[in-house]
Amino acid sequence: MKHTRKPRWFKPEVAILGVVLLAALLGWQIERRYRPLHRLYDQVRYEAYNHYLPCEALPTAKEAEAILADHAEAAERIRQTDPGYTDIVLDTERCPGRADAVITYFDRDDRRVIEAILSYRVDFFGIPARWRRS
Repeated sequence: MKHTRKPRWFKPEVAILGVVLLAALLGWQIERRYRPLHRLYDQVRYEAYNHYLPCEALPTAKEAEAILADHAEAAERIRQTDPGYTDIVLDTERCPGRADAVITYFDRDDRRVIEAILSYRVDFFGIPARWRRS
């Protein structure tokens, strides 16, 4: 059996460093695009949900107001889940001319009821929503 020598330029430390750097770059790209760590932190720490969409992806304020008006009964059911603690409002301050929904709730029970009202969707009938625990 013939023994083969590795080339002089090959160093295992460099190969390991290259793999670590490649993994870090890949992880950074995944986090930048899909925000899995942000979403996990929001869910575990705050029991919240963020859509992390850019302003250009949000509907216009007029479209969002029309959707909210079309589904006023569902919005009222959300507000009546736990009056004073649950609410749904349109936020137009973060993105001028655009809007997303902000759904606030008091505890997990309220959130589960609101999720059932929305058929377990995280948006409000097409309006991206941010869920906040009050």
